[in-house]
Amino acid sequence: MSKNNTYVSEFVRDGYVVIRNVVSRAVVDQIAKRTDDEYAYWKERMFPTETNSGGIFRPNWNELRAALQCIEQSGVVNDLLGETSECFATNVVLEPQKENRWPLGRMHIDRPPTTDPASQWPSFSLSVGIGIRGGNKTLSGSLGVFPGSHRACESFFRENPGKTLWDCLTGYYHPTTERPVVDLPFATHSLPVEVLLEPGDIVCSHSLLSHTSMPNMTNTRRISSYFAFIHSRHSSLGNRFLRSIWDYFPQPIKECAHT
Repeated sequence: MSKNNTYVSEFVRDGYVVIRNVVSRAVVDQIAKRTDDEYAYWKERMFPTETNSGGIFRPNWNELRAALQCIEQSGVVNDLLGETSECFATNVVLEPQKENRWPLGRMHIDRPPTTDPASQWPSFSLSVGIGIRGGNKTLSGSLGVFPGSHRACESFFRENPGKTLWDCLTGYYHPTTERPVVDLPFATHSLPVEVLLEPGDIVCSHSLLSHTSMPNMTNTRRISSYFAFIHSRHSSLGNRFLRSIWDYFPQPIKECAHT
């Protein structure tokens, strides 16, 4: 692990950690400009929010590759996940809202635990989000999380030897989006914590952390970019067969989780 590993225990405990000033401001500004320039095109092709105030799309931009290089050079992915086989990028755009509603609806986990290679949203272990524009103050479209909710499945595994994550999450799917939703028994807080990022900051989160997007009640279009990292072992198995929430994480993470 790198010398800068003080964030490991926070990641294990809360399911996420914020690291400041990882992606250069020049790269951030380039992503913001390209998002604005091409927004009309992507608006017709994105996964819409429930408030019709933006959405999620998967561009293949050189600007995102430059951001990925900044993240990889920081060493954080190696510290938190170890050997990866691939990653995929998404952009999230949240327009200003008139109503104070969660744009992505209830707290949820990003994707069903599937091994289907044709799935648009493959299973992954670690998500890394970048603050691009907005999202740096209350109700500005930031990420909202339930700290510690990634560990909710641990008691299920203890009480049901031989069962898998697929068994644990069955019955927790949103009827419209088909994403696993998370009710308050799966969380440690009654209200989500807003993860506020300045441009270039990153938030690293466990794939089982329950989250949503907070309302954007500002006058600024909120833009963020996310990379989903897939561990080399994970790509052949997927989350469906997990028997521990730390299966794909390096030994120092596992040791920290069990101390």
